[in-house]
Amino acid sequence: MININLLKTNDLNTFFEYLTNHLLENGRLGNPLFQPLTKGQSKLCFEWKEKFESNLNKSSDNVAERKRWIASNQENQIAGHIDICSDNDLNTEHRLLLGIRVDRNFRILKI
Repeated sequence: MININLLKTNDLNTFFEYLTNHLLENGRLGNPLFQPLTKGQSKLCFEWKEKFESNLNKSSDNVAERKRWIASNQENQIAGHIDICSDNDLNTEHRLLLGIRVDRNFRILKI
């Protein structure tokens, strides 16, 4: 069974491991570039980790803030994630950026 829950602070270490593996696939192992990053930039850096953590500690429901959900199995392995944030450019307040990823080990899962 897969459960989907809002990403919380106590999920961050597992999420960072999952995200590191995700970024390693960007343009490698026969995969296309699926991030707006080069292969060399596809690394989870300290600044990104800090940004993830500070965003989780905000208690506002402001649409401009990024929201993330993780899909996990009963062993707390992350099967995928959903990432939503607003587009903060002028006259685009009505738009959202949506990211969805399913871990390659869960892509052919039959439930």
